[in-house]
Amino acid sequence: MTFTESWDELVDDFADHLASVAGKDDLGAEIGEWLLEREEVDDVFAEDERLARVVIEQARGLAAEAAAREQAAPPTQHAATPSGTAAPRRASGAGPTAYDEWTARWTRRPFVPKTREGDGPVTASKFGGAAFLRQGEAWPQCPGCEQPMSLFVQLDLSMLPPGMPYPHREGMAQLFYCTNADPLCEVDHEAWQPFGKSVVARWLTPDELARPHEPAQDPIGVLVAVVVGWEQGAPELPGYEEDVPPPPDGPDGEPTEIDEALRPRAGDKVGGWPAWVQGPEYPACPLCKTQMVYLLQLESNGLCHHQFGDLGAGYLCQCPNHPEVMAFGWACH
Repeated sequence: MTFTESWDELVDDFADHLASVAGKDDLGAEIGEWLLEREEVDDVFAEDERLARVVIEQARGLAAEAAAREQAAPPTQHAATPSGTAAPRRASGAGPTAYDEWTARWTRRPFVPKTREGDGPVTASKFGGAAFLRQGEAWPQCPGCEQPMSLFVQLDLSMLPPGMPYPHREGMAQLFYCTNADPLCEVDHEAWQPFGKSVVARWLTPDELARPHEPAQDPIGVLVAVVVGWEQGAPELPGYEEDVPPPPDGPDGEPTEIDEALRPRAGDKVGGWPAWVQGPEYPACPLCKTQMVYLLQLESNGLCHHQFGDLGAGYLCQCPNHPEVMAFGWACH
């Protein structure tokens, strides 16, 4: 294994971790001093494997001590929260803690598309390929370069995962995007902004989907992935930037720390919480000024085969009151 942190930072991180494992507030300082006062400290830090052995041995010993103390303590229970985390300790038989209620309120489950290569019917949910077009409708073209836009994704909203809460579960969401690099339309027309000129984000009604449509066509010819199902991801809690109340303080009055593993994840997904690159960027509906609802996250070089700036991510949103209003924007590092 390789450690990229400086040794001082590594000692601090190690000490803090052991302190949390053993449940002793002063253990971090004790372990840090123990490491730094050892005569062979330079030798320990010279080889990663030796350092790893020290970490593992100490962690195992402290974990055993913590387990022994837990068994000797009065009976308690840890309520399993929807997020899969352990709620603050409470006495057996007690009701949900404030943290339980906060977690239940704000936990969301993302769903990752399961796909197969190759195109499918124009009514299928897919990334790339032949899009559903109304009868007599031409394939969307970029107003800048006048070239066909790429179909990034179309989603049959009636086929969204049952466990995913969403205000609109009928019709089809489509996203077309200009990937032309000469000229660079996404820059010239600021495609990272919602409602950009080189982007078409739209919703087709169930009635439109039931009518005759144009014959299948795909003027781009990129790799196609048809959605054949959804895989439920691990639970997510909102990122720091979201406009939600912080978790309640613990029984000791200290702020509750949320496991970073429960923060929003990158990748192609529907639902869950967006893993914002530069902070929340929910568009406002131009009709009612309501904050639009996040539907889909697209990762750079993922299923849409496009890189958003410096390895950024894109977000497709829809107005909760006006389903015909959809917007797409992206941000990068």
